[in-house]
Amino acid sequence: MSGRSTSWAGTPLLLLLTVFVSACGAGGPAHFTWTEDVQLADGSVIKVHREIHYSGTSREAGGPAGATLGEAVVQILSSDQKQSVPWRMRLEPVHVEKNPDNGEWTILAAITDVDTAFGATCDLWVRYGKLATPEVAFALQRGAWVQVPVPSAFVGQKVNLLPGVPRREGVSSVSLEQKSEWIGRMGPSWDTVQSDLQIGLGRQLPLQCERYLRGKGLP
Repeated sequence: MSGRSTSWAGTPLLLLLTVFVSACGAGGPAHFTWTEDVQLADGSVIKVHREIHYSGTSREAGGPAGATLGEAVVQILSSDQKQSVPWRMRLEPVHVEKNPDNGEWTILAAITDVDTAFGATCDLWVRYGKLATPEVAFALQRGAWVQVPVPSAFVGQKVNLLPGVPRREGVSSVSLEQKSEWIGRMGPSWDTVQSDLQIGLGRQLPLQCERYLRGKGLP
């Protein structure tokens, strides 16, 4: 990964995801799968299996370019996790790392604008505990992915998963070099995992969702 430090702030994750999906062109598949090299904080490299499923399309753009996130899948393929349980969520995975405090594999995901009506985004925000930020962490514990607080050890680390899908159609494997190149083309949009970092809808997500819920007469 590139050593430069740039910023997620102000760049909605949905916009970044859409750019990657659009690169595959309208009319392409609504399901993508690939393996990806991931560099951990200690410098070691693991492989992960990834899938992105899309459901529905927008009225403005047909095909995957206008589709909303249906489900994301991440499966760790490292030597000590040969039969790792796949992580499956309607969230955008942005980081995978072994927590140095307890040795647990942990995936950090972002609540993105998964629905143009915005309601689905706020439903997820409520489901995961009305978090102060849209970051959600999950740890692999006894064969299951369990929601946990974002590990403090992650603060300051660069996110290490490819956003969206590979830029080239038909790519089945993504190397560190390819990932760095594709991310570099996105411009100043990548930064570090921070405990107060707002990914997707910026720092206004809690306020926006609270207003949305009040408007619907919901607590």
